[in-house]
Amino acid sequence: MLTKRTIQFEKLFRLAVRAAALTAGVLLLGSCGTLNLLSRDVRAMDRDTKIFGSVTGSKTRVEKVLVLKKSMTGDGFTVADSVKPNGMGDFAFLLPREKSYYLAAVAKGDSRKPQAKHELIGIAGNRAMKEIPWREDSAKQEIVLKLDSHLDTKASAARDVVKAVAAWKPESGNGGAIPIACGDVVSLKNPSFDLETGTKGLWAPLTAARLYGLGVYFLQPYQPSKIPVILVHGIGGTPRIWEPLIASLDKKRYQPWIFSYPSGLPIEDSAKALANLTHRLKGHHHFKKTHVVAHSMGGLVARRAVQMIRNEKHVNYISSLTTISTPWNGVTSTVLGTLGLPVPVPC
Repeated sequence: MLTKRTIQFEKLFRLAVRAAALTAGVLLLGSCGTLNLLSRDVRAMDRDTKIFGSVTGSKTRVEKVLVLKKSMTGDGFTVADSVKPNGMGDFAFLLPREKSYYLAAVAKGDSRKPQAKHELIGIAGNRAMKEIPWREDSAKQEIVLKLDSHLDTKASAARDVVKAVAAWKPESGNGGAIPIACGDVVSLKNPSFDLETGTKGLWAPLTAARLYGLGVYFLQPYQPSKIPVILVHGIGGTPRIWEPLIASLDKKRYQPWIFSYPSGLPIEDSAKALANLTHRLKGHHHFKKTHVVAHSMGGLVARRAVQMIRNEKHVNYISSLTTISTPWNGVTSTVLGTLGLPVPVPC
């Protein structure tokens, strides 16, 4: 039975929660620059073209993967952006919507010929330019860029690309490239894992992805005798939060891997990246099993990634998923903090 005092307490509690939410909202609104960044990034993620995939063939020769588009006059190509693929050959771009894009790979040119700074060594679709049309589900497409050692650069399909590569300036581009890590060895002291990076990853996720990238990192070179433990941070975090756990991990049996990602990205996109990169590492290192440990919202990302690996890859090498403080039923109080804000707030 509810007493008058209980009812009054509940009213006071609700008022306190609303006041706290209102205060948080006012503070957020006071930071117009932060909200403007968030608004811009959210719109770009919904609107822009997602291009990601991998290079096959002689990856060691690839200096850059180029994204090309038709020139304004329609009689050739211009380079829209470029990125250096990681050691596994992975690359990713998020670019303004165009009718279509094209891909090419270049290597460093002959040092004895200064005028030939870059050499075309591959184009999507092998010997014929392959159009990458804009599609609503483009995030689900993976583009394979094949390198052909016998590429005929005199063929009509490649001549315009050769001209575009010759005119290309590596420092140019519209900043659409997203660096992807897959087994890169780093230190937890890496500036990309600073607290400020985690904050930027929450409120300006696309900007953070372009600046710092995302991916699965190693803290030491791969050791076949040790079981990988993949650590996934939560909202607003960075891999550095795992420092105490890593320090207490049994290093004789396990090797810690860390998944770094801007936590303001859609959970589905982050999970897709984690699933794909984990599966790439599985194919390269052939480990038999791995464990996943995740904190807070990272548990939602990790669970979805495990589902993708099991359902889409049809394999089951994830031995366990351990989550810490993951909001499996959501956090209803976050609604109060987002009411009235002019742009969507990641929750």
